[in-house]
Amino acid sequence: MKLKQLSVVIAFLSPILANAAPVAYSISQLNTPSDFSFSVASALNNSGQVAGSSAFIDTSPEYNPEYVAAAHATTWLSGNSVTLTGGAGKYSYANAINDLGQVAGISYTKLPFLLERNTQGLEGLEFLPPSQEPAYDAQATVWHNGTVTTLNGLSNQYGAANAINNQGQVVGWSFNAQNQQTATLWQNGNASALFTNASATSAANDINDNGYIVGAIYQDSTSYAAFWNSNNELVLLDTLGGIGSEAFAINNSNVAVGWGMSSDSRQHATLWDNGEVIDLGTLGGYASYAYGINNLGQVVGSYIEDRDGSWEEFAVLWDNGTAINLNTLLGSNTGITLVSANGINDQGWIIAQGVDSNGHYSSYLLAPVPEPETYALLLAGLGLIGIVRRKVRALNA
Repeated sequence: MKLKQLSVVIAFLSPILANAAPVAYSISQLNTPSDFSFSVASALNNSGQVAGSSAFIDTSPEYNPEYVAAAHATTWLSGNSVTLTGGAGKYSYANAINDLGQVAGISYTKLPFLLERNTQGLEGLEFLPPSQEPAYDAQATVWHNGTVTTLNGLSNQYGAANAINNQGQVVGWSFNAQNQQTATLWQNGNASALFTNASATSAANDINDNGYIVGAIYQDSTSYAAFWNSNNELVLLDTLGGIGSEAFAINNSNVAVGWGMSSDSRQHATLWDNGEVIDLGTLGGYASYAYGINNLGQVVGSYIEDRDGSWEEFAVLWDNGTAINLNTLLGSNTGITLVSANGINDQGWIIAQGVDSNGHYSSYLLAPVPEPETYALLLAGLGLIGIVRRKVRALNA
């Protein structure tokens, strides 16, 4: 009976502590491995493992060394980084990590990424324009405990893995027999198409533990947010009154986030919940994007605003209906400006990209600092647990 009481105490405290609204975040930089110039964090799991890539400027004569970055998939845990090796080529990029530590991404031989810079520092990684793009030979890849598995696509070996759930199901895209980019699901090593249309391309961006998938259909230079249920039946998600949308993430309650076009043709961070479409707002800025959602419904992303004629991007957290610029929760004198938040786990830890006072672009891990009353509740709960444990020991003496 006493052991059951102990379990009840723990069960009672856990959701309260998890839902405690943070008044601040501690921030730590994810170290870039030696021989690399910078790192990009893409995802994190509930153990605090982070996956992404470490990159360097490629100085091969066929590329402009100022603009082309070569990347290697990387994981971080407790401040330590591990560069993942193996796969289809000498370069790689990690897009996702599940709670088992399985990492999904791409490996490739050529360089498909363009490195953009502006006055704020490194802006991001994007595909090269077609006129400059080298032969793109990426393969969907999974890393786990030193084993590397490359996943063949629908018609050839090329494709990309964008997400992996705790059942080991992988989603992303690959080329079909007509050489079209097609949203793809891999199960037990086998690829299946999620969408087939001669006039459109598609990609799957995330999959939850129920097998529900989100992504986008691309047609006539417009993207449309897509939702597949566990039977792989497709539903196009509503927008905010405009034309265009994309879904980037989904939690285990089947709530999806991304962006939708508003009636005034601006991209707004958007949440889709059981047929309801919700505008998350832009914090007064011009546009916003939601990139991640945890199982508590907390959402992270970025918003863009015009500051004296210059477009600037800032990381944002949406919590219980409130939008917060994450930079306001860092404390003073960090010298860091967070420009985008890419993921959030069920403990409220956040991965973000930021620029320091010297213009250096880095990845950061943010951990919430609970409110003072939450600490009091934690201490009271620990005291109660101690009392119960002492009584259990007395009964067993």
